[in-house]
Amino acid sequence: MSVRQNSIVHQMDELEEEENVSGSEDEEIEPLSSSEEEEEEEDEEDEEQEEPKLKYQRLGSSVIEILRKDAASCMAVHFKFLALGTHWGVVYILDFNGNEIKRFPSHSTTINELSVDAAGEYIASCSDDGRVVINSLYGTETIEYEHHRPVFSIALDPDFAKKPAKSFVIGGRAGHLVINSKGWFGRKDNIIHSGEGPIQTIKWSRSLIAWANDYGVKIFDCDTGQRITYIDLQYKRAHLGTWLKANPFAGSSHAKGIVVEKIGIE
Repeated sequence: MSVRQNSIVHQMDELEEEENVSGSEDEEIEPLSSSEEEEEEEDEEDEEQEEPKLKYQRLGSSVIEILRKDAASCMAVHFKFLALGTHWGVVYILDFNGNEIKRFPSHSTTINELSVDAAGEYIASCSDDGRVVINSLYGTETIEYEHHRPVFSIALDPDFAKKPAKSFVIGGRAGHLVINSKGWFGRKDNIIHSGEGPIQTIKWSRSLIAWANDYGVKIFDCDTGQRITYIDLQYKRAHLGTWLKANPFAGSSHAKGIVVEKIGIE
């Protein structure tokens, strides 16, 4: 054989040896046990569920002066502004830098919750003094309502600014979930739920109203006038009110907030 032929044969032999070695290495790899597979799946899930990194900015300007004299009790966020409720019963409207735009001395004691309509034209507040006050942000209109018992939560109809009924829903220590609407002969209460203890929090999205009490989370459909689902206490507190498309209902009645994102009903 020529020198060239010898080199080609030598190269082919080396390739065969490498294939044999790699084959033997493949044979030596043992399949993963079920526990190891589960661990890998859990690691992948943890990576998928990693929370996004958020940028935080401390509010300054008017907020610093407000909190020197008073204490914040609740907040509401709209894409146009921030709303701050205090223990002295004042509602502050702020820009996103913390500058005061407007204030409403609506209550005599702690404000428990604020609610803003979708258009950002009205803000509602409720308090331990039993009063509900709804203020127009661009006019002089004010709606006042006396409940005579501490009101823990309030939610405005998302279309409050557009609809003539100007509806809102409240709940509190009395244990009644009350929708108040404007009719031909003035405003009228309609109790849609009661008898299960204090109502801690309420959210209103489109035609659906969700509220939480000591028994769980319930959802009422305003279009049909019926309660459509119920979530009992077996759900973890950390998951209250997070309704996802794949797992539409997860929650617990003891948390202080309900977030309405997507609802799927079979």
